Amino acid sequence: MHVAAAILAVLCLMAATAAPAEAAIVTAASHRATEPRDATLAAIVELLGVPSMPIDRQIAQTFVAGTAGTLQSISVTAGARNGAPVVDAIGLSVSMTTFTNGQPGVLLGSAPVQNVAVVPSGTPFPATDVLQAVADFTPQNIQLEAGRTYAMVFSAEAYQDSFMILGNQLKYPTGEMGGNQPTGRFNFTPVADIFFDVKVEALPEPTTASLAAMLAALLAGSKRKMAGKQACDSGPR
Repeated sequence: MHVAAAILAVLCLMAATAAPAEAAIVTAASHRATEPRDATLAAIVELLGVPSMPIDRQIAQTFVAGTAGTLQSISVTAGARNGAPVVDAIGLSVSMTTFTNGQPGVLLGSAPVQNVAVVPSGTPFPATDVLQAVADFTPQNIQLEAGRTYAMVFSAEAYQDSFMILGNQLKYPTGEMGGNQPTGRFNFTPVADIFFDVKVEALPEPTTASLAAMLAALLAGSKRKMAGKQACDSGPR
């Protein structure tokens, strides 16, 4: 009994002095260029035509979340070919969705893509190996599950705006890029992907306090079992 009391006292001390666990910002999925020449394609996202006859070219990229947590940001290498990158949150936008039956599914949230480079037609992209354009999802509390497939859907929000997102071919095995069709469905191909980085606030690891509480509960259960056994042993013969 003295040993059990001593163990319980140590556990209580651990719980009282333990620092609270801090959530960490980590990468849940990523496909990055390691040098400028890695960029071998430019996926076009644009909204042309007129409201009565729109030409809405969207790009979707799938990925498998490697870590569970709260979505923080999506980063890409993006440039504006025509129009302002962001004007009052109107410009290039990205939506996070589930991925069901080979298509983007339930909308989880959307955000404007900030810091899009201005790249007039015919001029080179300033830095093809830098994920400089970022969409901030921190206020939206979107939870990603580890091992689940999601889709990022990029779209232009203003008519006559045109953007490009850089990527390459045959380099990202756990996702696919696809463009939308007139039917509204996306046609995905396993041979092309954009460069991207998805960051989440990972769920904190169990703290010393929570571990101590679990051990204390186990110890209490063990003591109850021992007391029950002793009661049986001391009963009538």
